Amino acid sequence: MARHTDILIVGGGMVGTVQALALAQQTQLSITLLESDPVTEFTVNQPTELRVSALNSASRALLSKLGVWQQLHTNRIGHFDTMTIFDQHASLQFDAAETGQTALGYIVENCHLQWAATELISQFSHIQVLSPATVTALSGQTVTLSDKQSLSAKLIIGADGQHSAIRQWAGIHRQTLRYQQHGLVAIIHSEKPHLNCARQRFVDGGPVAFLPLADPHQSAIVWSLPVATCQELSTCSPAAFIQRLHEIANMDLGELQLLSARAAFPLQSHHADHYVKPGIALIGDAAHGVHPLAGQGVNLGFQDVAALTKVVSEATHRQRHFADVNVLRRYQRARRAENLVMQHSLTGLHHVFGFRPPLFNQLRASGLHLLNQCPPIKNWLVKQAAGKLDR
Repeated sequence: MARHTDILIVGGGMVGTVQALALAQQTQLSITLLESDPVTEFTVNQPTELRVSALNSASRALLSKLGVWQQLHTNRIGHFDTMTIFDQHASLQFDAAETGQTALGYIVENCHLQWAATELISQFSHIQVLSPATVTALSGQTVTLSDKQSLSAKLIIGADGQHSAIRQWAGIHRQTLRYQQHGLVAIIHSEKPHLNCARQRFVDGGPVAFLPLADPHQSAIVWSLPVATCQELSTCSPAAFIQRLHEIANMDLGELQLLSARAAFPLQSHHADHYVKPGIALIGDAAHGVHPLAGQGVNLGFQDVAALTKVVSEATHRQRHFADVNVLRRYQRARRAENLVMQHSLTGLHHVFGFRPPLFNQLRASGLHLLNQCPPIKNWLVKQAAGKLDR
């Protein structure tokens, strides 16, 4: 016989874990969180993890409201006050001071944030975490786990990533755009300090970004590359990799040193045709994914969390059935159109900066130069990226 829970969240990554915490703080519903990989303790002295996320001001505000931000080790949180975007012809600068913000963004290791949220979850008696746990089947509102247990729930939330099994079993289709590129990530040490400046250079083949970490001499790089080039740079010697990075990036950071392994992943965007069905809701990468060039992926996921939490908590307070599809569609209306706009905007930027005819490059450089001379538009862009666009 299946055990029952009010809400079942499949996927205990950053977005799924924060979703569980948000619902626990706003409702008294019983919540079960399933995660395939157990969360390990994060210690302040451990080496920098390869997977990091750029968080905007809206995400920090949500995490602060939930108490997650306060749980993080402050000396492992990177931030950037300025940002420089450039190619060989022109540059564009952003400065937090010009918009009245304390920072343009924050860089946090994924496992650090996941650990902090998990620590807070343990304080709530109406959340149960099952890990390791893998869903092998979905039938109606009941899932079967790999250990043959069955769990039923009024609402099943799919937070299980871009290859979401919940989305597939629910029969929700998605539209996928493959960019014919891979992203390469690594952690590097620079001779000169990064000065809390995020740098992104557009070169032939794709952009390379340097994201400043808490250590003033460490940065996470995200490099968009043609597939064959990415495979070459993923497997070449560290010395050959650094030499190529020096030749391409020209970030004025002095000598560079590779501190980590390198990892690569295919670049694509995707969007589910629907976010909800009766008793089902998708959040984060299970519902949508965007090109990483603006670092907006997890921020969109946290906005999903805020919207779905509001819909569910309001329904419970009004004694409505929170898993009813008409209730859940309020969440879909709040998020789907905005996520779609972001997806198309980033795809457009990818094409603009990946287009290489000389005349087009000159026009693009002129556009960057003009934009850099127009503070109102720059401030509007910063507010949009921060998740605080006035409506």
